[in-house]
Amino acid sequence: MTVRSTEGREAAPFEADAFAPSLWAPLEWVRRHPRIIDILVILACTAPACIGLVLIQPPYAWAGFALTAAIGIALWWRRTHPLLVLSVVVACASMSPLVQPGFSPLLIETFIVVYTVASLRPLTHALIGLGLSIGIPFVAAAIRQWIGIGELSPTLVQPVLLAALFLGIAVRSRRQQRETLAALVNTRIEAAAANERSRITAEMHDVVAHSVTVMIALAGGARAAWQKHPERATAALEQLGNVGETVLGEMQTILHVLRSGDSDLDKALHRSGHNLPTLEELADTFRATGLPVTLRQTGFPSDDLTLKNATYRIVQESLTNALRYADRPAEVAVRITGYSDTVTITVTDDGHPGPPAQSLGSGAGLSAMAERATALGGTHDAGPRIGGGWETRTVLPLTKSRPR
Repeated sequence: MTVRSTEGREAAPFEADAFAPSLWAPLEWVRRHPRIIDILVILACTAPACIGLVLIQPPYAWAGFALTAAIGIALWWRRTHPLLVLSVVVACASMSPLVQPGFSPLLIETFIVVYTVASLRPLTHALIGLGLSIGIPFVAAAIRQWIGIGELSPTLVQPVLLAALFLGIAVRSRRQQRETLAALVNTRIEAAAANERSRITAEMHDVVAHSVTVMIALAGGARAAWQKHPERATAALEQLGNVGETVLGEMQTILHVLRSGDSDLDKALHRSGHNLPTLEELADTFRATGLPVTLRQTGFPSDDLTLKNATYRIVQESLTNALRYADRPAEVAVRITGYSDTVTITVTDDGHPGPPAQSLGSGAGLSAMAERATALGGTHDAGPRIGGGWETRTVLPLTKSRPR
């Protein structure tokens, strides 16, 4: 069975009935309407007794009809109050005028109420119900003899009641197994949804925080160069428009993904590496803000879209941090080196030492880079360099050696 989701709605959780065996269509309809089953049970328990009372016409037949009616009424609440219903049904069945001397009242209604208690309540309640179904007939026998309406000889060994007990316990165990399985599946669905929300958060951080930082830097550069270098200001404004157009398109893509099902989300996030600009274009964007970026790639695989996506986002985050915090760097070096089974991404700047600048972010970028590296089975380190500056170093395994 599959759980389908509609646009704008979360998929409904699994229920225990989802793991129940398939039945013939009419039986399946009956199972989905428990009150129909209750009516059938009442008819099965009362109709034979009424027919017997009409045909045999025993003494006190009127009492037999009254007791049969009491059994039918009590059975309506057998699901909500099984032990109480068992006591009433067994007592009424034991007092019925249809019961003959030497015959134990092992009627169908007794079997059903014992089964109901065993299938709906814990084992202790089921054993109590079995004890009541055996003990109540002894009390009824004493009452019948005292009021002089006939003798009753109940027995302690009731194979039919034992069968009802074991069948009810088996049904309850099977139901608990389905409920446990449904809970496990729902837990995994919730965990997957939480994981997807984390991935979307990382994507939104990359698209919004980094691009907005670049746009702010471009706008500041255009404002500073407007009087002395209008051509530079014009180029910065053009670049600002390009960045804004790009971030708007990426945000629309992610918001469209949020309105789609989980399969669309996986597909869109997986293919995002193919849709991203090149690293050289990313470096040009930051160079337009005045950041002296140099880029060198050696042995980088071009067919691993997931690795390209992670590399792009890590470089983007590192350059954004350099743009925010580096103090007059002479060079911001991006080095991407591929080996036989790993790719190393290093971004360093030689910003001059000085008083720490006021933080412009929340530290989510460094955490996001570390989480991306960990999710792909890699490592990430970031920290200040001796003599000034900052370095981030990330090592990612290739797909063939990445843990599944």
